Amino acid sequence: MSAAAVFRLPCGRKPDHKNKMKKENYSRILPLTPWTASSMWPFAEAKPLLVLIVSLSLFGFGEGMLVVSQLGSTPWTVLSQGIARISGGELGTVTLMISAVVMLGWIPLRLKPGLGTVLNMLLIAGGLGVFVHFVAVPESLAARAALCVGGIVLIGVSSAFYLTCHTGAGPRDGLMVGLCQAGGWRIGSVRTAIEAVVCLIGWLLGGTVGIGTPAVCLRRRLGGADQPETAGTLFSGSLKIPKQPENSKAA
Repeated sequence: MSAAAVFRLPCGRKPDHKNKMKKENYSRILPLTPWTASSMWPFAEAKPLLVLIVSLSLFGFGEGMLVVSQLGSTPWTVLSQGIARISGGELGTVTLMISAVVMLGWIPLRLKPGLGTVLNMLLIAGGLGVFVHFVAVPESLAARAALCVGGIVLIGVSSAFYLTCHTGAGPRDGLMVGLCQAGGWRIGSVRTAIEAVVCLIGWLLGGTVGIGTPAVCLRRRLGGADQPETAGTLFSGSLKIPKQPENSKAA
């Protein structure tokens, strides 16, 4: 099936040549799949809706596995743990509230959310909250290590399915991409700076930092999530991601 067929507009008209070329370029980084949505809000499309719901819920479970392993959480979850510890709130609820606060940063950056953005906020926080509520911390180090590795793998696989729906970035990735657009900075540098700051704050507040924390960041970097082309697909072309100089790419 061609890219034009996959991304046929709801009214039956094909996208214009410019949009078609954008989709074809994106497919080289994030492939077109049977569940790729034709718009940012695919309410009437069963496949992308199902994939979004399942993958983002599993993403939340993966986050929960890292928390329960007590071997290190993702940077933003470290922040959530710290705030939950001093406030007495539920981890899932705090995670959702942080996402809502981050979304406020989208306003001056003029970012446009999609259905994936909203479900990202709700389902990841929900999955995380449910997992840590019902699953106890294992006593053996081997079991905790298995949870840590399993969580990293589950986050990687579920994020791949979520991203290939092409329905918008999550709140945190959106903020990162928007800042790169506004300042012309490197995506990897901005992500590292933001995550280092939130992780440090979370750790100072009592969040858990361990081997799982850098392992998740390394997995994402090796997977190409910090590449400009990958970030650009999260918004289906609504942002112009600054190209890196040829000499910096070679480096």
